[in-house]
Amino acid sequence: LIFLKEYGLDKGDKMEFFFEEKSDYSTTFIRLALGIIMTLAGFGKVMKGNEGITSMATSMGFPVILMWAAALIELIGGILILVGFYTRTSAFLIACVMLVATIVVINGGAPFMGGSSFWAWPLVNFLMAVSLLFSGTKVISVDK
Repeated sequence: LIFLKEYGLDKGDKMEFFFEEKSDYSTTFIRLALGIIMTLAGFGKVMKGNEGITSMATSMGFPVILMWAAALIELIGGILILVGFYTRTSAFLIACVMLVATIVVINGGAPFMGGSSFWAWPLVNFLMAVSLLFSGTKVISVDK
């Protein structure tokens, strides 16, 4: 027991001891997940070019300029979140895009899960963005 006390291992919960020093890293994993997802989603939209963006915008009833803005927010915001630069600003913009995406998918009659279009996916992305909006970056980022 003296050995445990000497090294600070006498704490009640071993898992608590393991994780208490590393809790700041949780935002890094959220940043990586959201950054990769948004970068790939935005890249896919941008690579479709003006015809693809126009087609998506028309099918959803949005102005083309707003669809381009959403695609660029996903691409550039995803990259910025991935490296941890302007994280809160990027998270706010992505949260706005994902909130609109969630509402559009729900209004389209899609189920929560399943099928080719469901609203759990944009909702989870929205919640990750909101989490980063409140927490910002803690470690391993350009902002620090």
